Amino acid sequence: PYSLYLKLISFLTHANLEVAYRINFYIGPILLFASLAYFLHKLEVSKKIRLLFFITLTLYSGSGAYHGFYWVVPSFYQLALFFVMLTFVIDQKPIKIKNVLPVSLVFIFIHPTSIFVSSIFIIYPFVLSFFKKKLSIVNLKNTAVICAALIISYIIYFLLGLRFPHAESPESFQTNIQLVIDFLSGKLRPDSFPVIWDEYFSILFLNPITIAAYFAMFFFVYRIKQYKILSIYVSTLLLVLVSSFLPYGWRTLGFLW
Repeated sequence: PYSLYLKLISFLTHANLEVAYRINFYIGPILLFASLAYFLHKLEVSKKIRLLFFITLTLYSGSGAYHGFYWVVPSFYQLALFFVMLTFVIDQKPIKIKNVLPVSLVFIFIHPTSIFVSSIFIIYPFVLSFFKKKLSIVNLKNTAVICAALIISYIIYFLLGLRFPHAESPESFQTNIQLVIDFLSGKLRPDSFPVIWDEYFSILFLNPITIAAYFAMFFFVYRIKQYKILSIYVSTLLLVLVSSFLPYGWRTLGFLW
């Protein structure tokens, strides 16, 4: 999709692909702004807190291990689509598959790691139920709709992967399915964890003061009943820990921001 997107920009602007790639750096932030605004509108009622969230999220610059919002490449759009998918997940009203499917299709195809990142959407309602101490029927139904859209997206990805195989390419279906098989069979080691520790946990667990601050903030968010934020965080944290067994698993740290 990213290549087609650049070719579309090239076609509409009558420019070569290099210029289209540069134009992409101006269009991307606008699309990201729209996805963040949509997500935060569903997440928080207070406009002041919403503004604070927006400023905090857009300061995300990543590191040498994973991209931030300064580099408009497939992972940039993956994060933007991630916010849109999260909006469907946290919605308290019933959602329709016709609205979710187009987003899930692009989300799966834009970056190969989206297959693993999708697990956040499935984990979230159960983590939310744990914190709220009750099971939301609407959340479960929405999760079922999202799962159906993702399964359809996976099937299309699978069929195209068989039709146009790219052996040993990180974008190929064969590579992704082999990673799943190896993980479930216990063949993978937590080789990515040292990078994940250096990039994230070593900062939180720097000394007793930072450790206390981390758990205090965790408790504070729980006390003020920000269950959605807490559930998104815990779901993503679980994904990051599992990703320590995957090659380049530290790239999931971007979603923890």
